[in-house]
Amino acid sequence: MRTATLNAGALCRPDAITIPSSTSLSAAARLLRDRCTHYLLVTDEHARSRHHIVGIVSGHEIATSVVAREGDPCFIRVSDVMVAPALFVHAEDAADTLPIRMHEAGASCAPVLSADDNVVGVLCIEDLIGRV
Repeated sequence: MRTATLNAGALCRPDAITIPSSTSLSAAARLLRDRCTHYLLVTDEHARSRHHIVGIVSGHEIATSVVAREGDPCFIRVSDVMVAPALFVHAEDAADTLPIRMHEAGASCAPVLSADDNVVGVLCIEDLIGRV
């Protein structure tokens, strides 16, 4: 009997939320709160990739950037604080390879792409804990 290998596509969260890179941190923080999520995929319509993902922003980047800069979150843009470039994984990537790849890249989450490079979800390190 053959067992199926878990892959990124099976473990990812299908509700990836995107936000333009020009968005203010205050608007990004509201979106994180309103959608009960921890990560937003940052897009740029001028990016050369099909999916236009250029980075990732979380509440951590927002909070530390505003406090560290003593800045006004209405005037700081997501592009100023996002983690870029994003680590991308493909839906068919074996789940047991992902913790090491994510650790080496310093990524706590990664957009998951289909074979034709469309975003199918987001995979966070906590999605892998106890599964691989």
